[in-house]
Amino acid sequence: MTGGRPTGFIVRTTVLLSLFLLVALPAQEEPETPPSAEVNAEEKETEAEGAPSVPDAPDSADRPPKTDEKADADADTETEGEANAEEGEMTEEGLFADDMPDDGFELSAEEMALLEEAAALEMEVTGETSVDLTAVEESGESGDIMDEEEIVEEPEDASPLRFGGHVGVEHQQFFKAPLDPRQENFNTSLVLNPELTYEWEGKRFRNVFNFEPFYRYDSSDNERSHFDVRELNLLTVGDNWNLRIGAGKVFWGATETVHWVDIINQTDLIESLDGEDKLGQPMVNLNLNSKIGNFSLFVLPYFRERTFPGADGRPRTIPRIVEDEPLYESSNEEWHTDFAVRWSETFGDLDIGLSYFYGTTREPIYVPEVRSEGVVLRPLYEIIHQAGLDATYTTGDWLLKLESVYRSGQDDEDFFMFAGGFEYTFYKVFGTQADVGLIGEMLYDTRGNNVLNPYENDLAAGLRLALNDIRDTEILFAAITDLRDGSTTLNLESSMRFGAHWKLVVEGRGFASIPKDDFPLNGFRNDHYLQVGLEYHF
Repeated sequence: MTGGRPTGFIVRTTVLLSLFLLVALPAQEEPETPPSAEVNAEEKETEAEGAPSVPDAPDSADRPPKTDEKADADADTETEGEANAEEGEMTEEGLFADDMPDDGFELSAEEMALLEEAAALEMEVTGETSVDLTAVEESGESGDIMDEEEIVEEPEDASPLRFGGHVGVEHQQFFKAPLDPRQENFNTSLVLNPELTYEWEGKRFRNVFNFEPFYRYDSSDNERSHFDVRELNLLTVGDNWNLRIGAGKVFWGATETVHWVDIINQTDLIESLDGEDKLGQPMVNLNLNSKIGNFSLFVLPYFRERTFPGADGRPRTIPRIVEDEPLYESSNEEWHTDFAVRWSETFGDLDIGLSYFYGTTREPIYVPEVRSEGVVLRPLYEIIHQAGLDATYTTGDWLLKLESVYRSGQDDEDFFMFAGGFEYTFYKVFGTQADVGLIGEMLYDTRGNNVLNPYENDLAAGLRLALNDIRDTEILFAAITDLRDGSTTLNLESSMRFGAHWKLVVEGRGFASIPKDDFPLNGFRNDHYLQVGLEYHF
């Protein structure tokens, strides 16, 4: 390189080497230079220039002015160098004034090779480099200092295409003999749940494409071996709105043990009895953010039937529910168009949501039918109206929760369901990083004892433990007891991570004091089980 002084190259080289030393070497405290040493150095420099010696003073502002023009120029240079040092900038004059000739500077091939090696080491240590050597070299030749934005690299996750999800293996072990001889004492299954997202900027809006398929293969139950598209949609995002078209998942709710207001998606009951796994729902969903709250509007053009275990499945109801032969109130059957709207807002520590749904109920009633195998139940899906309220309020270590719905049109009656309670958290118990939460909820249904809802007058109590450790260990235990007959369901959920990709999941269900006429729980009274799953997340 020839020509003028390569200012940009020197500056960027210095930055690179400084960053590498900061990363590669342990931090050490610089010993303070004795004041006498500073004074001696300043005196030598002043004497060499023919200027008066500098008095012993800690601040250069107190020094007497130099008398000749060269001293004035040196003072200006020194002042400029100090100001730049305070702003974190490095200049040629401050760094190389004594070593570099005024007529130019050229980096040798050996020095360039050392610089490239330092950049490679920085990339290996930190995963990124602060300087593009090619750009630095070009900048040095032109003598221009590069803008800061030009040397900032894009983050690694800036790719518009992202791929994730998990694969896993699960084993369920039952501890009692089944009530139906067609059932077995264990289930082993494989799960594949990838997730793909592609994001790009349009001329006016940001667009996100989501695809999340789900597949399970079960060794015992053919009905539990199933494929579903959890999400397949296009999300368009504007300034104060977003529009989603396609299959998606939406969650409404506040309480821990039940989610009665959560009505957009159908329950995938063969995945778990807790009802938290959902099927993908075709929808057109418009969300608006306004000064008076957030509005969500839904048009649901197609209905998804609830999944149920097959004859070999376990746990399941007795009599069993025939999934493939549903009945509908609407002549359009699964093609009846449903509508929903929700308003939500935050007022300080209060989060509240109001919702309304009109369409095919996600929770069917059951019509008995006699067959050669005995009595079976066929699900009947009716047209309903449902108004819902969900709210949470935080005060100190308390979290108060509420869900309630009013439903009409189902089974020729109107009814009200309520779930409310609290969660109180003890933080950093016994001087550790662990948090312990105590959960209490009341569940109530005005219909009383009925076949659709086993929790019509129940009390729930639970314990949540979060260790907040490197493995992200969590344990949740809950018991729901019917205040009328004493029947109790026990639920255990726990998880723990290993490394960056592996996750161990343990779940358990237990049933105690279940009366034989308490449908649907009576079919589960021998189905205590423990499930262990190992997942690989990518």
